[in-house]
Amino acid sequence: MEPTPNPNPTSGNPGNPGQPVPSPRAKASPPTLSPQDAAALDALLAARWREAGATPADLAQATDASNTAASADPARTQKMAELLGLIGQAPAMTPPLDLVQRTLARAERAKREEQAVLDEPAGVLPLRARWAELGTVAAVVLIGLSLMVPMLDRMRADARRIACANNLGEAGEALASYASDYNNTLPRREAEPGSVWWNVGKNTLASGPVESNSAHLFNLVRGGYAQPDALNCPENDRAVRGLSPKMNDWPTARAVSYSYQNQYARDPMQIDHAPHMALLADKNPLFMTTNSPLNYNTDQQRRSASVLHRRQGQNILRAGGDSFWSSSPELSNGDNIWLANHVDRYTGTETPSGPDDSFLVP
Repeated sequence: MEPTPNPNPTSGNPGNPGQPVPSPRAKASPPTLSPQDAAALDALLAARWREAGATPADLAQATDASNTAASADPARTQKMAELLGLIGQAPAMTPPLDLVQRTLARAERAKREEQAVLDEPAGVLPLRARWAELGTVAAVVLIGLSLMVPMLDRMRADARRIACANNLGEAGEALASYASDYNNTLPRREAEPGSVWWNVGKNTLASGPVESNSAHLFNLVRGGYAQPDALNCPENDRAVRGLSPKMNDWPTARAVSYSYQNQYARDPMQIDHAPHMALLADKNPLFMTTNSPLNYNTDQQRRSASVLHRRQGQNILRAGGDSFWSSSPELSNGDNIWLANHVDRYTGTETPSGPDDSFLVP
């Protein structure tokens, strides 16, 4: 005789008569972005790829969400960009070498725990399943952040390098305007050949000889040829904002962002004499001018990159008016812009070895 089906399913729990029989719980779907946020993120990534020089074909190949990106809400996209920008505000930390292995191991452990939870009695399933899913999501987010934070940090560094190059370009235009008003000569105050050139900010007089090479460059500010902040590099955390044209020099050597062609030769340099020469560059790393006397930093290699831009290279402005990025301080003719040719020891009174020798100093 076949058993009669229970007409009342609410009373079929043998352990708890009168209570409903729990049905097996379906596995929860992983959390996803809302369609609006997904479209905003697609639009933001597409904009980053375009900035990096990606072609439309590249974009189509890189993502299949181009249609949703096109319909993104600009306000939502802007808020997402601001939110992601907060990540770069904190100093970038180098992740442990075993981060990926540890994270994958944690994800695998969470997966096993989730399976164990599914095998347990139904009454304890919901809470523990959520914790297992949360562990998996956290592992994925951790891996994503470990990859995204260094990338965003590099993007911010690249943006500062480009801003620095733009400022150097403005300085080049100011030098050209100055030279056109002063018989093609570079900015130069009264200088005695053979005197020291590293005493930044020590002479506050408006006239008379100066012992600071940066005081010659400051003529661009004093004469109204350049705005003070145009002579600052965003990577120089000691730069002083809002310098006054009534000043005669930067207040300290650390406040100087760009090293300028040494002006202590016997004759003033003509800007059109050697177009290939370097006139300005990110700060020379080989001389420490914070203490007396000048310290020639022998711990640094002669071909070291500037202390700015994480020692990856330097922006260089040539007399011909063009500026460029270089990982090496040597020009195409082998001239090292940090040092005078044929000089091995420095006391702070050296001058260029010839009219076409680039020797950029603080």
